[in-house]
Amino acid sequence: MITYQEERLHDFLEELKPILNNHYDELSVTKSFNLNPDYDRYLKLEDLGSFFIMTCRLDGQLIGYIAYFLTYPEGKWHRGIYSLYSNKINYCLYLSLRQYEIVS
Repeated sequence: MITYQEERLHDFLEELKPILNNHYDELSVTKSFNLNPDYDRYLKLEDLGSFFIMTCRLDGQLIGYIAYFLTYPEGKWHRGIYSLYSNKINYCLYLSLRQYEIVS
């Protein structure tokens, strides 16, 4: 079964690292820079409420994620959907289906 949920990076960081490598391999055409995520910064931003991550799991196994980095325009912010400030949400999306047989 495929599930989607918000998870804390603190709880599954080690599980995410191999997926990040796959994401890098698929998207970085030239490999002119090394993958070097600033995990400490992401964890701090999560604690501050500025970083959120939704995961996609197949039978409990992590197969994808979407990560959101929120910025706060004009000092005003709230968690949720930004209708007036949608350009202030930055995200990164990855879903790996190559190694899984997904049947709908």
